Amino acid sequence: MSKPLGKLKELGDAREVDLLVKILKIFEKDEYDLELRIKDTSNEMWFIVIPKLKFGALREGEIVRIRSVEVNLTSKRNVISIKPSTNILRFTHKNAIVMEMKQSIESETAADKMMLDDANEVIMSPVIYTEIQTQAWQKMPLYKLDDLFLNYDEIPLEERKKNQFRVRFYALRVDPQDPREVVQALDPDSMETFSCQDLEEAEGAKCKNSGKKAEFIYRMQLLVKDQAS
Repeated sequence: MSKPLGKLKELGDAREVDLLVKILKIFEKDEYDLELRIKDTSNEMWFIVIPKLKFGALREGEIVRIRSVEVNLTSKRNVISIKPSTNILRFTHKNAIVMEMKQSIESETAADKMMLDDANEVIMSPVIYTEIQTQAWQKMPLYKLDDLFLNYDEIPLEERKKNQFRVRFYALRVDPQDPREVVQALDPDSMETFSCQDLEEAEGAKCKNSGKKAEFIYRMQLLVKDQAS
């Protein structure tokens, strides 16, 4: 028996459910995962991420039954999480359920758009940080993070000698979170870095410990993940 999306948050701990929904939008997170924006007759919008290869080609506007999923209560958004037993069933176009749901489900209401415009919500489509512009580098083999950090010795020797690798990942966190701290002051003697806010003047600033003129560097750290890690 399918559970209405509008009543999912009332389930408590018994969160494994089946859904009968309409796919409003499909976003390609990366080459392996799709993020779906879904609704049912309760007209409450939810989100679910599914592996592209497992479920094949889905279409926007399609009515599907999603079996064995659970509610992600830790997310600020209305998020459905899949399980290993999750399956997606399709209907024929002339099915009575399909025809009825297509007529009764609204696409995107004003409330939906407000939720998507909320600055506290996670952005649906990925933001591209960098793109490879050099044509020669675009043709380089694509490696996984596991290849570089766990299986480095298995990479061909000629590739290792170049010390240039092409990878594709998404960033979970960017540090420092305050963009003003991306530029750090560097003590040339101790190689210690510290915030520019600790300097007494902008130009010709001296390090407190060594008294040497501070140098300035960019310092940024990304917490990243790819499909294999």
